[in-house]
Amino acid sequence: PIRTIGLSSVLTDMDSLLSKDNFENDMRDYQSSCQVDLFGALTLEFVDGNLNRELLLSSPKVGVLEGVTNYLLRDKDAASIQLNEREDLRTASKRVFRQGNAKCSRKQVAPLLQRAALSLNLKSDL
Repeated sequence: PIRTIGLSSVLTDMDSLLSKDNFENDMRDYQSSCQVDLFGALTLEFVDGNLNRELLLSSPKVGVLEGVTNYLLRDKDAASIQLNEREDLRTASKRVFRQGNAKCSRKQVAPLLQRAALSLNLKSDL
């Protein structure tokens, strides 16, 4: 089951965040040391005066990551965020999504992640 979720907002673009030295190793170390089942990072950047947001999700549990991804891409409540997965950044333990609706901040994303976790916890023991 998903017991803990961590979510951060970062004032940089996703590519810059992911290219930081040791970012992914540090993220995995944080998840392990703090026992975070699902970690998310919301990035924010302005391009030509337009707001762009992306969402990174990571979990050491492949079933958790797949379940949350499926929920966010298919659930009607999550449709308002208009997520599109960036296949170029996909790994077994990480997914990255562009937000079509950049107005959705952590205040909208966090409850969706909680509902996704609840949905998975009700279905099975991941």
